[in-house]
Amino acid sequence: MAEEVIFMRLQTKGQCLLCGKMGGKPAMSRHLLECVGNNKQEKSSPQAFLITAYAGTYWLFVQASKNALLKDLDKF
Repeated sequence: MAEEVIFMRLQTKGQCLLCGKMGGKPAMSRHLLECVGNNKQEKSSPQAFLITAYAGTYWLFVQASKNALLKDLDKF
């Protein structure tokens, strides 16, 4: 009799550093677009880009100034 193998995808969560909300990658992606737009401190800063990086279960959203250089992101 063959055994049934079930693979479960690991669900990871992250925290918004602007408001503290927790969420998974899809929810956090939607949340950040709204949260950055609503954040008073962010509105006064120059235009920025939201960069997404992910590998497997690891993911990261980074906001970078339009004037940021790649070497700045490398240092981060």
